[in-house]
Amino acid sequence: MRNLLIAVFCVLVAVSAFAADVVAPAAAVVAPAVDVAAPVAAVTEFSGIIEVTPADTEAGQTEPTIVLDMGENTYKLVADAAKLAELTAFEGKALTVKGALVAATEADAIDSIKVESWVETEIAVTDEVPVETDAPDAE
Repeated sequence: MRNLLIAVFCVLVAVSAFAADVVAPAAAVVAPAVDVAAPVAAVTEFSGIIEVTPADTEAGQTEPTIVLDMGENTYKLVADAAKLAELTAFEGKALTVKGALVAATEADAIDSIKVESWVETEIAVTDEVPVETDAPDAE
């Protein structure tokens, strides 16, 4: 009987040692707390041409609408009044804007960029290169 108790004890010790390796501690199972009310958007750089539409006072707008035209994508620029005033001076110029992308909340609205900073860049010339022809030389 004594040998049977020793054997059962050894089996229990071996099983409990194996189970400790397999089962994660309770603290590791619980996910860390995440604040879902305030998602953090990554700050990214966007390059394009600044387009400014004057405020439509009849529609109740008080500030101009400033967008960054990137060709296929267009984003409304959102910032405080001082930054928006500075950005209007870059109308028609190329800028690289650093900021967080914010998805549109309304069906007819466009995505926007919450502007942190910007730097003026050069506009890439995309004019077509003239095609060379085999015209006879004028003598």
